[in-house]
Amino acid sequence: MQAIAIAPNYATEEELWELSQDGYRYELLDGELKAMPPTGAEHGRLTIDLSTEVNVFVRRNNLGQCFGAETGFYVSHNPLTILAPDFAFVARERMSPEVPEKFLDVVPDLVLEVRSPGDRASEVADKVGRWLAAGTQIVWELNPRTRKLTVFRPDVAAVDLGEDSILDAEPLLPGWQLELKSIF
Repeated sequence: MQAIAIAPNYATEEELWELSQDGYRYELLDGELKAMPPTGAEHGRLTIDLSTEVNVFVRRNNLGQCFGAETGFYVSHNPLTILAPDFAFVARERMSPEVPEKFLDVVPDLVLEVRSPGDRASEVADKVGRWLAAGTQIVWELNPRTRKLTVFRPDVAAVDLGEDSILDAEPLLPGWQLELKSIF
């Protein structure tokens, strides 16, 4: 049997935007469309519970802007990479006064990625690496199956937190803490 080569599905940011208007969920990784299938209920619940806690604190303390799932952020212009984390925070001093209609051309300071059942460890590690390389200060990777949250920061060893741990986001969110058991 002869192997069939399949060409990568390259796209522009305009094409990505048009697809999103038609209800499709994609990210662009090095110019190539990557489908983002629907997630499960546990994924959605954990995402909203954790992001709500952060968003309330950020708004009360005027620390910046929070963005929900599917918000596209330029991570690289060459090669073109636009990622859509489950949740993101951008500090006030880095945020433009006007929020664009389309994708944000600022890398988030804090990103939450909740692992879906179909996510491969290598894909998650790649995405975490891209965020950190682009300048994200903190990446939280939440794994519902293991009930563990891993904290990634540039040039520091990753830290695994279990459900009995207290999560913080110093120095981005001074004074904010969350008992992880409250969301698990």
